[in-house]
Parts: sequence; C-alpha cells; structure tokens
Amino acid sequence: MISRLQRLSSKLSFKSKIGYLIIILAAAGVAGGAWFGYHRFSVAKINVQFDRPYKFKLIGLDYINKQNLLWLDTKAMSRIIVTQNSWVLQAKVEKVYPNTIYLYVSITQPLAYLQSDDGYFLLSENGRIVDKLKNIAAKLPVISYYQRFSYADISVGNYLSSKDLRDSLYFLDKINSLGFTINSIDIASFHMLGLYTIDNKQFLFSAEKDKEIQIYQVEEICKEFKIKGKEFQIIDVRFDKPVVTQ
Repeated sequence: MISRLQRLSSKLSFKSKIGYLIIILAAAGVAGGAWFGYHRFSVAKINVQFDRPYKFKLIGLDYINKQNLLWLDTKAMSRIIVTQNSWVLQAKVEKVYPNTIYLYVSITQPLAYLQSDDGYFLLSENGRIVDKLKNIAAKLPVISYYQRFSYADISVGNYLSSKDLRDSLYFLDKINSLGFTINSIDIASFHMLGLYTIDNKQFLFSAEKDKEIQIYQVEEICKEFKIKGKEFQIIDVRFDKPVVTQ
C-alpha cells in the first residue's frame, strides 16, 4: 500500500514538474516573441517627401522614431506633424514593414500678411499663422483689419477664427487664379472686404453672402469683359445684383 502511494506521489510530482516546465517555456516564448516583435518592428528608417522645397527642420520625427509599427497610429502621427509644424498643410504617414515609415508632407503656400499692433502675421491659405515678422519679407498682399490683433498674444501655428478674415483669404486665392495681382486687402467691416490690385482695380466682397456665389459672379463678369475686350475698374458683388464700374 505504501509502495503504491509512493509511486502515485512520484507520478504526480513528475507531472507537476512537467507542468511547471511547460509554463516556464511558454512564458519564455511569449517574452521572447514580444522582445523580437518590439525590436523587429521598431521604426528604424523614416523617408520624408515634400511636395515643394522646405527650408526648416521638421519637428516630430524624434517622436515617431520611438514608435513600433505594430501599434503606431498613422492618423495620430499625421496630426502631430501638422500641429508641431506651422508650415505643414497636410501630412500622410504610411507603414512599410518591418521597420520603415514613409512621410508625405504638403507645405503650405503663404498668401498674405495680416497687420498687427506691432508687426505682421504671415498667413497660409487655410488661415493659419505660419510666422510672425516685424517687417515684411516677401511681396505678398497686406491685410488691414478693422481691429488690430496683438502681436505678443497670438502664437505661430494658431488658426484665425474670424470668418471675414478667412473669407478674404479664400477670395484672394481665387482672384489670384484669375490672373490678377492683389496688392492690398482692406477689411473695413464684415460686409466690406476690399481686394485691390497693383493697377487700381477693386473687388468688393461680403462675409455675409455666400462666398462661392460671389466668386462665380466675379468669374462671369471677368469672362464677359475679356470677350468684349473691355476693362473694368470695380466689381462689387456684395449685393444680390453685382455692380460693375468701368
């Protein structure tokens, strides 16, 4: 009887040892796999492609370098690049396994200067402040606004929230595409957005009226005058019926 109990105890002890060994090997396998996966898929190379020349250092790449491709959120990484770089309009992150990132960056095109109380804000096409300057450095239109913004209180990278300012940038971009060179913009009120060319032509818009309708009306008027071979002095599309002065 005692011998049988001893043999049974020996078998149970052997099975327990085997069980413990299996658990240890499984844990070691999981740990080894995790270690291999972490190092195998850690970002080792970042290829950056810009859509136009970019002279500044791209901020945020160090953060991407610390990531693992298996868990990297490409949309979150794109937002980080855009947020930390005022000149970046869009960023697209693509994973290439096992350890490479492709980063496609669109650089914004500055459209105008906004005059502040102690300098100028350089504005992008989407209303973002890409730089702050004490003096004008490039030949771009200067926006005069009916309220002066504080140079000290507004930071680079911020977006303008004023609809009349954002609409003015939209109108500026569209008028530029029609072949006119805008020299200055005067925002006297929400209903009076004036764009002025170097040859004294005037385009008058309103932030209260649909901006796409206003641009359509300007395009049609310019097309008509070009066909007729005539010149205009002022195009005012603030009201239901456009007013043209020759």
